[in-house]
Amino acid sequence: MDIDKVKVNGNTLTSTRAVQGKATRFSFDGVYDEKSTSEEIYEAHIKRLTDAACQGLNGTVFAYGQTGAGKTHTIRGDEATPGIMPQAISDLFDIIKRNPDTQFLMRVSYVEIYNEEVRDLLSPSTVELKLREVTKGCFQAAGLIEPVVTLEAE
Repeated sequence: MDIDKVKVNGNTLTSTRAVQGKATRFSFDGVYDEKSTSEEIYEAHIKRLTDAACQGLNGTVFAYGQTGAGKTHTIRGDEATPGIMPQAISDLFDIIKRNPDTQFLMRVSYVEIYNEEVRDLLSPSTVELKLREVTKGCFQAAGLIEPVVTLEAE
């Protein structure tokens, strides 16, 4: 039986198979444990994306981890501890309110990749989305819903 030994060094995970002795390295913007808060993750990585989005750039947040690791809670949160998505939405609309002379167009999408299947979490359909390369190195999920958002409650 192959057993993985995992070592964390900063933002890099190194996994070594006990039987094969082969190491695989994964580097992330951040590696967090169960004591980490959504606010800590938001301030460290997501806030700058919300600021950049208001300058016209696209922003993507990718949460990775095994089932039950807390990805959904980190993204969504709850009433007492808002996740990174509600924090980002709140910040985006605060920026919009502080800049009444600037016109903003905000589109959102919410995608889940699970067992190598891509699903649109804003769509009532459960149809798997197909990824396609639209230009070299740039991929798009065909059929992804990207509604225009004008109110924070949306």
